[in-house]
Amino acid sequence: MGRGRCQASVEFMTVMGIVIVILTLVGIMIYRNYEKANDLKAYVFGQRLSNSIADSINSLNAVSDGHSTSFELPARLFGEREYTVSFFKNESTVFVDGSSFATSRELTYTSPLTTDKIRCTRAECEGTCNKTVSEDCMNVSERVVIRIAKYAGGIYLTPRYNVEQADIREYIMPYQGPDDISPYDVPNFVRAANDMWDVIYVYHNTEDDTLSLVFSINLTASGRTTFDLSGIIGDVVSTASNEGDPDPEFIITDQPEIQWSGAGEEYDVDGAVIKYSGGFRTCIEPVDTMPDHEWKMLSSDGNHIILDKTEKVCITYP
Repeated sequence: MGRGRCQASVEFMTVMGIVIVILTLVGIMIYRNYEKANDLKAYVFGQRLSNSIADSINSLNAVSDGHSTSFELPARLFGEREYTVSFFKNESTVFVDGSSFATSRELTYTSPLTTDKIRCTRAECEGTCNKTVSEDCMNVSERVVIRIAKYAGGIYLTPRYNVEQADIREYIMPYQGPDDISPYDVPNFVRAANDMWDVIYVYHNTEDDTLSLVFSINLTASGRTTFDLSGIIGDVVSTASNEGDPDPEFIITDQPEIQWSGAGEEYDVDGAVIKYSGGFRTCIEPVDTMPDHEWKMLSSDGNHIILDKTEKVCITYP
């Protein structure tokens, strides 16, 4: 009787062991299928996002210069993972770099573009993710609306507003003409603009499609100020300042700045110009005493913006 019970117990344990093994194997299979299903969802999400970005850019590239539109990037890929969006010079492809939901290994989703002339002038592209120096790349960690504009045959990824300072979010239009703007002409231009002296504006050379960021400042005899420039995105072609009295010192280096000092005359308006080959982004922060006049951003449509002299202002165009 005891031997029968012992044998039954052994058989029961054997059966339970087999059941446990089977359940374990089934569980592993279910989990692996779950991982594969989520990786498939991650792939579909990432590829759909890549295709959506390409569709927006290709649609804009099919129309003429001056048009713009917007698209939205989600805060995360499937599975709450951060990602990057990259473009490379002379390559007609958008790259969305994410990671596998199951293994966290890197995954890249790509879509073809109808142009290789993609430039990013958003703050997120200032340093880029920098795998290479030819890369424009955004690390995405929150929902963001991307404005894209077609300018001089190229596509620019830009902020929604091209003048940003503290709570100010505005859009300005450039002045334009068939020639470069000379810093010698800046005082007369500013004088004609309703006697607004301390200003910034953008100028479009319609002959070669270059853009210039123009400064004017009016100091008293004892006045001094310095503009620190930062966040420069875009190819700087040249810099210039007028040789009036005073002559602003204009330096584009690793720590670019414009230094202004007062002259013997009570009022002396001087100008300075940074010329870019195309779209650009540049921030200006006055770090010394500014003149008493209002600090303004001019727009050719009359939408002049009064700026805060104590806050950094960033200008982007297009």
